[in-house]
Parts: sequence; structure tokens; C-alpha cells
Amino acid sequence: MPFKIRTKLTGAFLVMLIPLVVLIGINSYNERVLSLVLHKAKDEYREISGLSDIQIAIGKLIMHPNDYLITGDIREKEGFNSTATEIEGYLLNLSDTMSCRQCHDNTHERVKRLYGLEPKSFWADDMVYMKGVMDSLQIIKGKGEKIFKIEKSVGSKEGALLMQEIDATAHKLSIGVKQK
Repeated sequence: MPFKIRTKLTGAFLVMLIPLVVLIGINSYNERVLSLVLHKAKDEYREISGLSDIQIAIGKLIMHPNDYLITGDIREKEGFNSTATEIEGYLLNLSDTMSCRQCHDNTHERVKRLYGLEPKSFWADDMVYMKGVMDSLQIIKGKGEKIFKIEKSVGSKEGALLMQEIDATAHKLSIGVKQK
């Protein structure tokens, strides 16, 4: 039984349509994969940028007590407090970025992480690192406040010892050593 012309045209149309549908499917899959990779790369960029901002701000933070010990200018305390506030803002942004990235990595655990139901023992290493950074910042702030309470700061041995401790804490923080 010979095929009619309408059947032949319909078959030819379908033969041409099938590769087009397959190409559209492959294209949409590749677009989704690329979108996910770009989203992850953007999160990584924000995380690296946040870490570098924190590192630079910690360098600025420890300079204020050091300058106070050298010059005796109490206005350094204002700079110290504003830089500490700046670092806390960076830490907040960075922790939001890290927790958002974790939610995207493990979508079935998103609700647990969102509402804080996940126990601390299951926190990722970067959240433990963030806790260490926050603890180190508190140590630096506490010792900085002690330095600013020194009456005659220029040439103070007590201030020099406190400054050494601040420098050691900042150095450990910059190389990623956990604080006691």
C-alpha cells in the first residue's frame, strides 16, 4: 500500500521536528547547568571578597591601638570602634553568603538550616571558622579597650605587651589557626 502525499509530508515534517526537539532539550539542560555553575561561582566570589574585606579591616583594626601607643591620641579609639563595627558587618554578610551557599548545596536540608534546627556539631567547617573569627575579634576588641584605658600610652610596657597579644591573635586569625 503506497503512502499518500499527505502522510509522506507529515513524516518528513516529523523527521525534521524530532532533531529540533532533541536540540532544544539539550540546550535547555546545558543552560540550566551553566546557570547553576555561574550561581556557585558568584557565591564563591562573594565569599572570597568578604574574606579579603575582613582581612584588610582587621589590619586596619589593629593599627588604631598601635597608633594610640605611639601618639597618645585618644581619637584612635573612635577609629577602632568604627572599624570593629565595619568588621561585624562584613562578618554578617559573609555568614549569610556561606549559609545561603550551604542551603543551595543540600536542598533537602534547607528547612533545617533555615530555622536553626541543625545541631552545631553538624555545622560546616566554614561556620566553625566564622565562629573562630568572631571570637578572635572579641579578643582583639577586649585587649584594644584595655590599651585605650592606659593613661600614659607612649612608651607603656603594659600597652606593648597587649599589642603583642593583639598582633599574635590577628596573625593566627590570618593564617586560619583556631583560637583557644
